[in-house]
Amino acid sequence: MTSNTVRTSALAPWRLRGAMLLGRVLEVGVLALVCLSAWAFGAVEPELEFLLYAGLAVLLAVWGVRTLIEGRLRWTNSPLALCLAGLFLVGVVQVIPLPERVLSALAPATVAMYERVLPRRPEVLSGDEPRTALFPPPGTTLSLYPAATRLELERLLALFLVFALVRNSFASAESLRRLAVVALVNGALLSLFAILQFFTSEPGMLYWSLRSPGRVFGPFINRNHYAFYANICLGLGLGLFLSRRQAHAGGTRGRPGGVRPRSRGLSAAGPAPLIQDSPALWMAVALGVLASSVLLSMSRGGVLALLAACCICVTLQLWRSPQALHAGAVAITLIVALGLVHWFGVNLLESRLGTIWTGEAFQGNRSELWWRVLPLARDYPLLGTGYGTFPNIEPLYRQTALAPDSSYTHAHNEYLEALVEGGAARLLITAVAVGIALWLAYRAFRRHAGAPAAGLALGVLFALTTMVTHSFIEFAVHVPAIALLGAVLGAQACALANDAAARRAGEPAAPRAAV
Repeated sequence: MTSNTVRTSALAPWRLRGAMLLGRVLEVGVLALVCLSAWAFGAVEPELEFLLYAGLAVLLAVWGVRTLIEGRLRWTNSPLALCLAGLFLVGVVQVIPLPERVLSALAPATVAMYERVLPRRPEVLSGDEPRTALFPPPGTTLSLYPAATRLELERLLALFLVFALVRNSFASAESLRRLAVVALVNGALLSLFAILQFFTSEPGMLYWSLRSPGRVFGPFINRNHYAFYANICLGLGLGLFLSRRQAHAGGTRGRPGGVRPRSRGLSAAGPAPLIQDSPALWMAVALGVLASSVLLSMSRGGVLALLAACCICVTLQLWRSPQALHAGAVAITLIVALGLVHWFGVNLLESRLGTIWTGEAFQGNRSELWWRVLPLARDYPLLGTGYGTFPNIEPLYRQTALAPDSSYTHAHNEYLEALVEGGAARLLITAVAVGIALWLAYRAFRRHAGAPAAGLALGVLFALTTMVTHSFIEFAVHVPAIALLGAVLGAQACALANDAAARRAGEPAAPRAAV
């Protein structure tokens, strides 16, 4: 008898029921944070971000109680967890005080910067007032601004804990389906609210009463961040739709792993069955509303990310099954999206989105910023300037005077910012994490072929593709609501791929509710 069997038999029924109940509480709590944080301006304000941390702390306490009830800690090794841990360790190295010899060897430009900005002699205070000892001592860390780096480390730690909680508590194909339902409903409501506010409110107003200096859309202060979040919801909703149509085609229930005969593809559910399937029809309408809101947000990066994800996922779906494209669903989604856009005024989009095709969208402030900060990567190649230091170091590399109110908190390119703030180490870990996430989603899609979970996997791949693509020209992953959803999505991708690998090997999927 194995130790797990002994542990299971030793648990009282009330402990089993309690563990299952707490597992449901954890899932509901995570879904609530995902939804509510989007409506609270993406939780970008410090007070709202604190509330998000408080909610996470409560969920971690529940996870701890569940662990005590079960008598063991659930932990599944994950490459994405290792990448998050690696990013955290790079930041830790940046704030550790180092001897001058070591600091000079790792980052000579950092030492040169300290010699440039720090006084050679300590400041003498009047009245013999004692000096306060600082830690770390100025001029001893790789990070040029240790306080900002510590703040980013707190956020990275929170993301790691969210990922670990979801991955080891309830992540599965069924919980991914529930996440997709919540994301689609919440995304559709956000879209309707955003469209209504766009046409009935003054520019720059949130909830019709709060003025913001940004180009707002919906409850987000930045329209590009709205498009980023909406595209993720659209991808999850697409996966939910495909999963339902796969199950609706029949032949999945009662079969091991939900695998149907290969002779029947997703195309078995054509336009006529779609009309008869009311939930699927409403899903297609919600997807159309989401797509139209991305267009009306006039986020060029959001539109490009949406098109890139569509091209990649449609190609994969047709490659795996040449007749798998749901013509009826595509038609309904396009009719709803384009109909809403035409109704509200297509001229609103021509001047903004038309710059994508003319190439003007790729010129201007962003491209000038990228070229200006590229020397930072040359000067700080190994471990960068420190997490969170971009707004402080970027002005030092300006060759010409800019407008007095011109400031950049981020590089508008996540990969360039990773190279500047974390050097080659952070960029490499980021690239590996992106590649692993996309590969896990694709592997789940390929190995779940013929089962409803294949649709969910394709939806995850769609959402991840929009995130990866949009991050080339935006910094939305720094928005707490988006970072939270991304961590949950990554954990679900790992679980779905692991479940697919186990079923392909003929093994049962890892139980989630049992101890």
